[in-house]
Amino acid sequence: MKIGIVGSGIVGRLMAWHLCQRNHEIYIFTKGSTQSEDACSSVAAGMISPFAELPLLPLMWHKIGLTALKWWPKILATLPRHVHCRNQGTLVICPPRQKDLLQHYIAQIKHKLPDLSIPILSESELQKIEPALCGMIGCYLLDAQISPTELFEAMNDYFSSQQVTWYPFQQVHTITATKIISDKGYYEFDKTFDCRGMGAKNDIPTLRGVRGEIIFCHAPQVDLLHAIRLLHPRFPCYIVPQENKKFAIGASQIESESNATITMQSAVELMSQALQVHPGFHDSNMIQMQAACRPTMPNHLPFSQLQAGVIMLNGMFRHGFMLAPALTFQLIEKWIDNDD
Repeated sequence: MKIGIVGSGIVGRLMAWHLCQRNHEIYIFTKGSTQSEDACSSVAAGMISPFAELPLLPLMWHKIGLTALKWWPKILATLPRHVHCRNQGTLVICPPRQKDLLQHYIAQIKHKLPDLSIPILSESELQKIEPALCGMIGCYLLDAQISPTELFEAMNDYFSSQQVTWYPFQQVHTITATKIISDKGYYEFDKTFDCRGMGAKNDIPTLRGVRGEIIFCHAPQVDLLHAIRLLHPRFPCYIVPQENKKFAIGASQIESESNATITMQSAVELMSQALQVHPGFHDSNMIQMQAACRPTMPNHLPFSQLQAGVIMLNGMFRHGFMLAPALTFQLIEKWIDNDD
């Protein structure tokens, strides 16, 4: 089957990957280059956090997110190059004086999973798990992280081996069940997928952007084995270790659709919180500061439908790497496999 996919962020790429596994003929349209630098999922820490995000998610979506912990090893095993992926879990931490924040956070999770044991770790207990942390209490949650940059590069190599055709730098303005029309041409397909994220705003009136900002740095003096989530009443943040002493520090969550560069206020807040976690960040070197708008529905949950024959998936908010593996599979199984 000849299939056109509009959008090359994490959703469009996983649609393409699942369809390649079924030996379909795939064409990917993107408004930028094949590196997908315009996609909000390229400005991300690649967190797969079904437990850490549970306070924000209905239980059903938590269960879908759990499947990502099984999906990603399968996906990575098919790619022709190494992709950095950590599954050591996440430590949710705070200073002892803010223990009530940690208790409330755990209570939110246990309200949905009452049988889940989440003991609060004392300063000494936490240091046994993460020796680099001082003066913090916390809890451990089963999560994973993946490098979006390395993933996209490896997926490009995989798509090349599968003879996937790219249409980069295309401004798509019309998608029907069998046609994709851009500023550069008119293309016909057996099936089409709309995975444009914020690019679909004109077709999904309730879609909005939530701005997220993130800092990437090189910190030779910081040794962290786990992803860290620092609880704070105003400025919570996460720190995700990557390879070669690189770290992702994020992320702000601002009700704005601005695509401007990171603000001074956000940069200062993120760096200040990172220093609270580990003083070694004082001597870190900034690699990059980025900002992007994450497509979001009013309820902050994903949106999918078959609209006039076009298969749509959108509104991943901050959960693309966690929810997209299963949701793309489900849509393909429903609308493609059952049509063959």
